[in-house]
Amino acid sequence: MKTILHVEDDEHDIFFLKRAFGSQAPDLRIHNVLNVADAMAYLNAEGLYANLAKFPAVDLVVSDVSIPGGSGFQLLAWIRQQPRFAGLPVILLTGSAQQKEINYAITAGANFCLEKSTNFDELLTKVRASLFVERQ
Repeated sequence: MKTILHVEDDEHDIFFLKRAFGSQAPDLRIHNVLNVADAMAYLNAEGLYANLAKFPAVDLVVSDVSIPGGSGFQLLAWIRQQPRFAGLPVILLTGSAQQKEINYAITAGANFCLEKSTNFDELLTKVRASLFVERQ
């Protein structure tokens, strides 16, 4: 089972993503954190997230661009600076997917940058592409 770290503070977005993935992708485990600091702690297996049986290593990060304690771009930059996360796929979600923002995300190292939506088909397609692509 693959593990996704979902970095999102909006309870409605959390609910709908978990519901969509629960019905369409039961082979994916979703762990949610609310801010950049918790995302970093989870990825580093520190503090509350030190129990790897409860908080397994992450196969993919899906992060909102606008999150407390920083931004999805700041989290992405931190992830890309950590050698142990060099191959960790990251998908950023934004409320306004302007081409300039998408280009910035991809240039910064995101695998994909998508507009938030209640239709999770595109996100699920990108998640599967990120998780199940053969790495060389």
